Amino acid sequence: MKTAKRLAYYDVAAARAQSAKTFDGKVYELQGAVAVEQDTGNIKRVADIYYDIRSVRDHNQRIMAKRRHKQEELKEVSRKSS
Repeated sequence: MKTAKRLAYYDVAAARAQSAKTFDGKVYELQGAVAVEQDTGNIKRVADIYYDIRSVRDHNQRIMAKRRHKQEELKEVSRKSS
């Protein structure tokens, strides 16, 4: 069984990640190392919200990383080949 790769905050800030959802239900649009909350427009650094992130989506709205519990590591989601 292959282990999932841990996704660090600088990987989340990479250009391929478009949005992140936190455990409290907030959705942030990712623009490099900056996260903009969709509802209020508040700006935060990705490093500041990294440990609150539940899932990360790419530009095609596919989940690319997730964690089920706050205490777990953020891990990449393997994609099935079609």
